[in-house]
Parts: sequence; structure tokens; C-alpha cells
Amino acid sequence: MSNSISVTILTKNSRKHLAACLHALQPFSEIIVLDNGSTDDTLDIAAQFANVKAVRSPFIGFGPLKNLAAQHASNNWILSIDSDEVLTPELQQELLQLNLSDSKLAYTIQRHNYYRKKLIKACGWDNDFVLRLYHKAETSFADLQVHEFVRTEGLQVKRLNGIIRHYSYDSISQLITKSDKYTSLFAQENRFRKKSSPFKSLYKGAFSFFRNYILQRGILYGYEGLSISYTNAANSFYKYIKLHEANQTLDVSVVILPGAAQSDLGITLESIAGQQELPVEVVSFGSEEAHLYQPAAVAASTLQHYTLPANTELQHAIARTNGEYILVVKAGTALPPQFVRALKQKVRYRAFSVYPLAAGQDILAFWKDDLLRLPQIPAPATANGWQTITQALLQNGITQV
Repeated sequence: MSNSISVTILTKNSRKHLAACLHALQPFSEIIVLDNGSTDDTLDIAAQFANVKAVRSPFIGFGPLKNLAAQHASNNWILSIDSDEVLTPELQQELLQLNLSDSKLAYTIQRHNYYRKKLIKACGWDNDFVLRLYHKAETSFADLQVHEFVRTEGLQVKRLNGIIRHYSYDSISQLITKSDKYTSLFAQENRFRKKSSPFKSLYKGAFSFFRNYILQRGILYGYEGLSISYTNAANSFYKYIKLHEANQTLDVSVVILPGAAQSDLGITLESIAGQQELPVEVVSFGSEEAHLYQPAAVAASTLQHYTLPANTELQHAIARTNGEYILVVKAGTALPPQFVRALKQKVRYRAFSVYPLAAGQDILAFWKDDLLRLPQIPAPATANGWQTITQALLQNGITQV
């Protein structure tokens, strides 16, 4: 059945174990090696195997990359293997003899994890079953930057008997290098999706060490068990402290709608200039003489303020801003000094909010990308335009919180 399965492998500077990985896959008719920027002889090694087709892509996240590799495969059945994994002969034969007539099945495989070629059955590395064989017309990997997985909704999952040998780390330096990359991807992927704090980071790290070293028997594996347990603990700490830091960083642009009187602009600008944390910029609508209504507090601050013509469509104005998060306010609205800083504790991914301050002084807050993904909306820079955008966000699945 080798002609029914395409093997996919992601590579980047994978020379150390790639030859052994590919040698164990020689009976399979097609191997897709998707490389994302190797600078060693990874691709030269891949070229030595007749059943390998090498393609290149920049790094777009592990989940998206694995799905891209599957798109290059000519078979529907995909065996997804890492470049530091080697199939045992028993697993190889089991796969070749497998009846693949039912596309609604997916298969997990037990993985033995090695540190410096020493099998580790502790620290959470034991009882490691990974879903690696699936039908690409029925499912795919989740589009996650890290910790990607094959979706199993509507599928029956079976376990194979063979083993994958996973030569995951060869040194402490490799543990540390991978840690920095994976923890950064975690923070990027979960920014404003999950909450974090310094205390949560410390707790996660401390409990991870206790779980890995004591509960999961890392203490029985000498310096290797200690190194793995400590690195796992550091991973947990840095994942959540990086997430906390990412959740504190938000570039906000403020768009001010025209008010009833020209002096209303000055009221709002002065309240923005007095924020404990300034937005990256403020955009207003009106004549070029708008600076005449700019309070001295604004001129004395580092607040960036520019004016667009009064007939500019609201969506066009927002598209020109530099911030990733947008506040739309009506001139005459006075923002409390802590508003922008407090906002960061409330922002949620793919959600928008309306903050009522006083009668007629609501603030609309949303992600700029959520608006730019929508079709062109004829929304003037008025209260009516505000309502049009709010309705469009709701109609396109953006949640109000």
C-alpha cells in the first residue's frame, strides 16, 4: 500500500537525523520535504533519495506549513513525520500493509523520545501517542503556530502497534534554543486570547518542575531528567511571562468624529493628551485649520495628531491609521486619564466593545484588521457611520464584549 501514502516532512537545518529518517521511508513512493530556510546541507541530503520531492516556503507556523506540505502531495493519505523521527522496521511494514479503504479513519502512533540517544520514559515524554496518518480530504492540521494537531471531528481514531523513534534533543543548548522559539510562538498565538500575569507565570513554571521531576519521575534519570524537567519548567514560565508582556503591548489609534461645535475637538484632544498611556496617533476630520482648536497640552505632548478632509469615508480613514486597535469617539467626549491603559486589560481577540461614558459619549473599540477584512462599507465620519460599522462587525461574526 506504499503508493497510497505520501509522507510529509518539515525541515530547517535538519541534517543530523534526516538521512536516517528518509532511509526508513524508502519503501514509500512519495516524500514531500518542505524546507523553510535551511542553511546547511539538508536539501542536498534530501536530493539523494529518489522518492523525495523538495519544496520551499517561509515559516508561516507549524500547522499551516504541515497543511501546505499535504497540498503538494499526490496521495490523499498523509503520513506526517518530523525530520528527527525514524520509523522502526515493524512500523514501516505495518503501514505498508494497512488497509486504507476507509477515509474516515485516522491513526495514532506511539513515539519513543530520546535525549542524547538515551530513551527517556519520564518528564511527560513517556506514553506519547501522536496522530500522524490521516486522509487529507477528511481533515487537516489546525492552523496553529505551535502545538499543532490533526482535527478529529467526525473521524474514528485507531492506534497502530509500531513505534516512532524521536531523537528530539542532542544537547542542553538545543533545549534552550528551541525553548525561546516555541515560547515566543505561544505568546504570539495566544495574545489577547488568554490572560496571564507574573504570578501565573511563576506558578506555571514551579508546578511544571514539580510535575516533571517528581510526579513524572525525572529524578530517576540523572542529569538528563533534571535538565529536561528544568527546561520544561522554564518553558512554562517564559510562555506565560511572554504572553503577559504581549498582552501589555497594544498600538492604539483614536479616530475623532466631528462634533456639534469646533471647540468640541479641543475637549477630546486635551483628554487624550492627558492619558497615562498615549495612543500612537489621533485622527480627526475637518479643515486644515483644525490645529487652531488644539489645546496647549496637546502641543506640549508627544501626541501625533493629523486631520483628514471632512468628506473622508470612515473606513478609509481607519485604513490609514498606524494602530492595530481603533477607538472611535465623538468630538466633545472626555476620556478618563486611565482609559487607554485600562483598555488593554479588557481587549479580546476578534471582539469589539462599546464603552458608555455619558449620554452621547460612547466609545467604539475594535481591531483594525476585523474591519479591513469586511467589504467596503459606505460609512461617513458621523454617528450614522459609527452605527453602520457596528452592525457590519456583528453581521460578520465579530463578538461584542
